[in-house]
Amino acid sequence: MPHNRSEVSASGTAEVDATAAPPDFAGDDGDMCSERALLLYGTGDVALQAKAERWWRRAATSGDRDAQYSLGVLLDLAGAESARSEAQYWWRVAAEAGHAGAQYNLGVECQDRGAPRAAERWWRSAAESGHVDAQYHLGVCHHLRGEDNIAEQWWCIAALAGHLDAQYNVGTYRYQRGDLEAAEYWWRAAAEAGQPEASNTLGWLMRRRGGAG
Repeated sequence: MPHNRSEVSASGTAEVDATAAPPDFAGDDGDMCSERALLLYGTGDVALQAKAERWWRRAATSGDRDAQYSLGVLLDLAGAESARSEAQYWWRVAAEAGHAGAQYNLGVECQDRGAPRAAERWWRSAAESGHVDAQYHLGVCHHLRGEDNIAEQWWCIAALAGHLDAQYNVGTYRYQRGDLEAAEYWWRAAAEAGQPEASNTLGWLMRRRGGAG
């Protein structure tokens, strides 16, 4: 089951003073620091993206949970073990403050370390806050325990939000119960968005019916 970490969300480019240094103390300027970091990261320029860390670190230190999360992502992407350890620290700080993306990423880290119960706790927190990937993975946790009714509930929520693997899984549950119309609906939704298993399964269903896909 894939579980990709959430990534920094930044879009567009802007006129940015790349030479400006973050203030010694962010204080009420924490939002400004985080905004500048997003602008720098969003340029796509590697040199400018490196400068984003200074601004996110300043905002993170001031208590901005979005900055704490984004700083964690940046450090995790660095790949070094020390940087990844610090990334987990910032994610935990943000997660304990209720940041769903940080909660999801901590769940992934826990799963990777072979701590599925801790992973499920973090995913549940994120899922209950509306994090779609966490909803999907929480469904997987219940499915692996044979709690398919609960798994389907979470997958339905994620499927309605557009999660392709959740849509495929909901279609499979519907098929197993003999609801071919609903199965086709969900498999088609996932297939049209590029989910390969759904495409194959939908094609199989159409061939079985003797119709065209």
